[in-house]
Amino acid sequence: MGRDKYVYSDIFSAGGYDWQIKFCPDEYHPSDGVPSVLVAIVLASSGGRDVRALFELTLLDQSGEGKLMAYNHLRTSESETMKCKGCYWRRGFYSRKARLESSTCLKDDCLIIRANVGVVTTRLEVEVAKQDSIAVPSSNLGQGLKALLESQLGFDLVFRVGHKTFRAHKSILAARSSFFRAQFFGPVGDPDLNEIIVDDIHPSIFKVMTLCFFFFLLSMHVIACLY
Repeated sequence: MGRDKYVYSDIFSAGGYDWQIKFCPDEYHPSDGVPSVLVAIVLASSGGRDVRALFELTLLDQSGEGKLMAYNHLRTSESETMKCKGCYWRRGFYSRKARLESSTCLKDDCLIIRANVGVVTTRLEVEVAKQDSIAVPSSNLGQGLKALLESQLGFDLVFRVGHKTFRAHKSILAARSSFFRAQFFGPVGDPDLNEIIVDDIHPSIFKVMTLCFFFFLLSMHVIACLY
């Protein structure tokens, strides 16, 4: 590829930030100028904040013997600070090409690189993050559907149970039950159906079952999905 040419890994997340592995196959070792490869960690997102992190890079052995060689592993002893998106671990990890090409880390011209990233945060940063969070209220969907049922607004279906009638909404029934979805909107269903007669059940029991649907979310086709 040539010097200063590189490829990036897919983006991965760690500590609330996005990262990438940067791989340069045609570099020179800074200590003696020997042809080497360079592996580094790149900050792919920062949100405008300085990011302090610890890094560990490992070229994994592919022989299946679980070897760990001294030259294929590097870990920071102190946290590094990255100040912007696109910044990378300035020291990186150099491995001499000749040694790498004869090692069990290289198989079918492929390397497997493992990266461990640990983001360092202060108590103040944690408190700010907590203040920035938004409390999500608990869901009251059941109450909303119950209110819609009681208001009878927009109903397009009637259940006749004995001498009583119960108004309903086909779209909600279809959303909660595959049986009703097929009956109203399926290939052999009837989208114009506006009345269903229910036999062999007392109206008071039918009404209780509708409340069970709202508060316990039962799912027993016709019976439990009546709302």
